[in-house]
Amino acid sequence: AYFTCKANLTSTRDLPMALSRNNLKEYREKAGLSQEKIAKITNVTRQTIISIEKGRYVPSLELALKFAKVFLIQ
Repeated sequence: AYFTCKANLTSTRDLPMALSRNNLKEYREKAGLSQEKIAKITNVTRQTIISIEKGRYVPSLELALKFAKVFLIQ
């Protein structure tokens, strides 16, 4: 189950900025989510979240859409 949070995202236009390697951590922290929690919500490992935050991995479109469901204010 997904939930929404106030992370300053109001549309999909804001998504690329949110998913850049330097901002995923920022948006996750603003939402009050641990790496483990966001990993569980998006059905990936914590290592995947760490890799994205460190810029070693670019999320797939499918994963990016899962992040959108978490961070977009509905």
